[in-house]
Amino acid sequence: MKFCFLLLLLSTTSALFSGLFPVRGVEITQCNKSKFNELSDFFTRSFWADKRNGNKLDDRGLSRMRDLQLGEFRRRYSVQRRSALLLAQRPGSTKKSTTLSSTTNIILNTPPDDGLEIIGCVAVDLENLVDLNTLDRCPNSPVMSNLAVDKQFRGRGVATKLVDAIERKVKEDRLGDSLYLKVDVSNTKARNLYKKRGYREIWKESATTMEPSMNDSGKWEMEQTDCETVVMRKTV
Repeated sequence: MKFCFLLLLLSTTSALFSGLFPVRGVEITQCNKSKFNELSDFFTRSFWADKRNGNKLDDRGLSRMRDLQLGEFRRRYSVQRRSALLLAQRPGSTKKSTTLSSTTNIILNTPPDDGLEIIGCVAVDLENLVDLNTLDRCPNSPVMSNLAVDKQFRGRGVATKLVDAIERKVKEDRLGDSLYLKVDVSNTKARNLYKKRGYREIWKESATTMEPSMNDSGKWEMEQTDCETVVMRKTV
């Protein structure tokens, strides 16, 4: 599931780093294993089901993505030494479970058991990169990924808090002098927003992601597709 790590920055919202009505009481904390199930539910709803045609996925397709995402979180972040997975949570939530599909009744977003509602997440992992302009190797480079914000809280400063927090984490843990990210070439709005935050486009590369697609039987399911990403970098 390499695509998950590479391309989770594609679903950037239209007001990623703005916030006229900031969400109050947001807590940014490091995710522990006890939160993986809840986080997988959140991520399936807020990222995978939010893609174009994501509301056409049936129960089976959504459950499969939830299970794949859970496995990815467990594999990458059960031990967070040279990586970090951060949560944005809101205390005292009264939010009810949310249906993930307009055509089914599947409910994956289970109520939290600690009174904290997950409304966003972001991660950083070390990756061996190769600058495709110069062919220089960039070993153990921190790469931001898994950035997602609950749809109803977008444009209200949550993404800003998450990005600021992951940049601080890179500095505090001495993971590197620069933070990289990868974003879809076609996502011009997100690229411009990252540029405003000081990220510079370095090179382009081919990658893969998962997208909702209609199969031969006329059913919608997640399929792996090719895409092109822009690698961006900021000195932290």
